[in-house]
Amino acid sequence: MTEQTVEKRCPFEEEYVFANGIEHYLLHYPKAPGTPVLLYLHGGPGSVESLFAYQLDSAWGEMFTHVHWDQRGAGKTLRRNGRRDRPESMEQMLADLHGVIGHLRRKYQTERVVLLGHSWGSLLGGLYALRRPEKLSAWLPVSQMVDFKRSEQVSAG
Repeated sequence: MTEQTVEKRCPFEEEYVFANGIEHYLLHYPKAPGTPVLLYLHGGPGSVESLFAYQLDSAWGEMFTHVHWDQRGAGKTLRRNGRRDRPESMEQMLADLHGVIGHLRRKYQTERVVLLGHSWGSLLGGLYALRRPEKLSAWLPVSQMVDFKRSEQVSAG
């Protein structure tokens, strides 16, 4: 499938947003005004999934305006900022997420967003949901990370 074919099927928009000291890459699949905004948090950390965003957009149809974020230290955010954007702490990552959500709330004129976190993103999103539930209309963990240390041990074999 060519990029032109994908764009005809599911138009997208790319942007860099300044939050917490660096520029963050966002990939948007906008829908009609008032459609719920879903922010997808990738796994890893560092495993961007925006490369597959068009498939999710096709599956969800018109249900969500969905946005993929290349987190600090990953994908196009890493390419844009270089080494100065490597994650240093969970607090830093949560501050990044808060800045991105604030941008989405303003851009789409909505009080709350739907947050979907996959694997590592489920840890980041879960902590955010506990601290800032008023910013979210729903929290959707996928492949929920429960014990980070044990997950690393099991995956290392």
